[in-house]
Amino acid sequence: MILALICTEQDIKAAVVNAVYLHGLCADELIKIENERTIVASQLSDVLGKVLNGLY
Repeated sequence: MILALICTEQDIKAAVVNAVYLHGLCADELIKIENERTIVASQLSDVLGKVLNGLY
């Protein structure tokens, strides 16, 4: 996610900050349906679309 945003943003610092923020939002969404101890990184993509739609 960080690399994707760095590649699409002109401001690298803003890209990293936005990626970290999105990671956090995805984690918040995942713990609504999963135990936080069982979440793995690959599950972020499962909720990323929902999180991004929620921002718009």
